[in-house]
Amino acid sequence: MVVGEVFILLQLTSPFDLQSCTYELNLRSNKEDAGYISRDHSVEVHEPGEGTAFPIYSMVGGKWTTFRAFAEVITDLTLDYLGESRKVDTKTLPIGGGKDYPKTIQMKEKIISQVMVESGLPKERLNRLLDRYGKCFGELASFIAREGDAPLNTSREYSLRELAFIVEHEDVVHLDDLILRRTLLAKLGHLTADMLIELVEIVGEVLGWSPDMKKLEIV
Repeated sequence: MVVGEVFILLQLTSPFDLQSCTYELNLRSNKEDAGYISRDHSVEVHEPGEGTAFPIYSMVGGKWTTFRAFAEVITDLTLDYLGESRKVDTKTLPIGGGKDYPKTIQMKEKIISQVMVESGLPKERLNRLLDRYGKCFGELASFIAREGDAPLNTSREYSLRELAFIVEHEDVVHLDDLILRRTLLAKLGHLTADMLIELVEIVGEVLGWSPDMKKLEIV
């Protein structure tokens, strides 16, 4: 389920320019695989008519990381139709791990020191967790500290408890969810056959996979 899904072949159409570059994705027909479903978004406009006195904007596609930009497009279309102008936007509004992220070195040092006392984890490790997960790193640090932890045998970028936390709290269902959509292991080129074997054991332990299921996940 993982091997062969790290790279997707892109075919650029010709002619094209820097302002309007289009591409085609050479995708499998199996759309049940989330990794091969297009994340592009568009707006279908249904003009007034057939009993409707106003336009209907249908939002097609999109993904979690572009939902605010997509919402902005729809809002601007609606405001334009109503003859109103935008009074506020969320371009600088922090969300997720970025919410309440320390804005100064002093604030960062303060929160690191606080979590260091609570978790007992070393400062260097906490700095990395904060940079990677934002303000949510405190909960992760507490989870890591509750049991013995160690770096992966195949990569020192992540640890056993760190990945177990991701599997347990981030709706991981398959091995490729962890590799392609919850961590940067594949994107940074760290993925190896040995790492797949190590990762499937971590995920399998949390999700209660049988030996046969583990084999199926790395085929």
